[in-house]
Amino acid sequence: MKERLTGIAIQETKMLKVSEWFVKSLWGSDSFDWINIPSNGRSGGLLLIWDDSLLIKERDFIGKHSLSVEVSTVGDDFKWVWSSAYAPNSPAEKKVFWEELELIKVWSQAPLCLAADFNAMRSDKERNKPGGCRVNRSALNNLISRCTLIDLPMAGGRIWWSNLLYEGRPSYVLAKKLLDLKFMIKQWSKEMYGDSRNKLAALKDLIENLDCKEEGGNLSAQELNSREMARKDLNTLMLNRERRIRQRAKVTKEKPLEAIERRVLGEAVLIARAF
Repeated sequence: MKERLTGIAIQETKMLKVSEWFVKSLWGSDSFDWINIPSNGRSGGLLLIWDDSLLIKERDFIGKHSLSVEVSTVGDDFKWVWSSAYAPNSPAEKKVFWEELELIKVWSQAPLCLAADFNAMRSDKERNKPGGCRVNRSALNNLISRCTLIDLPMAGGRIWWSNLLYEGRPSYVLAKKLLDLKFMIKQWSKEMYGDSRNKLAALKDLIENLDCKEEGGNLSAQELNSREMARKDLNTLMLNRERRIRQRAKVTKEKPLEAIERRVLGEAVLIARAF
């Protein structure tokens, strides 16, 4: 995998037993930690995997329908909670499900990132046909409000996990779906953020052109502001590239400093000039 993931949350694994060997084969490297809840027959099952060179587990909270791990980010020691959940179909179990999710905020007061299949909609606008359970709709809205969560909208939503159809053993089906998911994430990243190399080149050209123009005369207020914004954007892109290079170096066992020097040295003169 060219771009390393920080973590992945999988709902409905449909696997009674998940082995470390299986998790490693999905993750693709030795830098990982994980927790899971087995499926109930051929339904349910949760799995959280994360890069333990980037996120350090402090403690975990394993419920009946949810997994939570409190982690600290390597480098700044920022603590936060990452949770995954899958809603059951039984009305009685649904009540337990909503109560369990609210307990996560009682268990830890750290910022919460919740990835879940709620089997509920916040409003009729999110449904492709009228109807739905009003009790679950109210419970979902109450959860978001009480836990001060932000509901991130779906980007497109044209392809759903359940539409990725394969036949075979559960482990094979899961692996094939993850390969499809990897492809969709790469496509989404290109559409959302574009090509970082092209952005870097464009920002460098803009800064260089404005620098040359300034040597022959004064820049307007708008041009000065454009150059300042370009410098900030360039700095952000370069820091992100350095972070990715360090992650890849850990996977390939290459020394991070050597990788960064090789990839960034050719741009050092221009960066120094920009700042």
